[in-house]
Amino acid sequence: MRLRKIETTLGARSASKGSVAAGARRSGFTLIEMLVVMATLGVAFFLGAALIVTTLKASRVGEATSDRVSRRMDLARQFRDDVSRAEAAPNKLGNLEAGSTRLILRMPGGATVQYSWENNSLERTEQIGEKESHRLITAGPAGTTIAFDRPTNNSKVVTLRITESSGKGPAKQSELSAALGGNLR
Repeated sequence: MRLRKIETTLGARSASKGSVAAGARRSGFTLIEMLVVMATLGVAFFLGAALIVTTLKASRVGEATSDRVSRRMDLARQFRDDVSRAEAAPNKLGNLEAGSTRLILRMPGGATVQYSWENNSLERTEQIGEKESHRLITAGPAGTTIAFDRPTNNSKVVTLRITESSGKGPAKQSELSAALGGNLR
């Protein structure tokens, strides 16, 4: 009986010494642990890259929208200023006829301003005496059209209608209106 007890005690000591020795030899990571860490880092990098790409796309869309709004505000300011300074919107100026794609404004002192929509381009021409100045105005992206509504009967309101059709969904329409000679009040 005593012999068995000694063997059991010796077996327990050698087993505990073996486990200490095995722990001392283990100074690195297993292949599985390395693969788990690498996979986790890969997922984190992928999510980070997706977030950066999405942020850059949103930034580009924001810049384009801001640019379009800024150009539209410049056009609105110029159009309203011209119409409010105008005395009349005649049907003709020399051989040019006013219509849905051309607006002619007669200014005080005999000067004229005309807006002309041709070949997907809006041109503002100001003529003072013999001096004539031309300016191309960016109205919007490709697919944009411009139309003018001139005053009828006793109305003094002139409207510039901008239609943007991108091919995706319904067309977006904006209207800029101003009264000949200034405020209607």
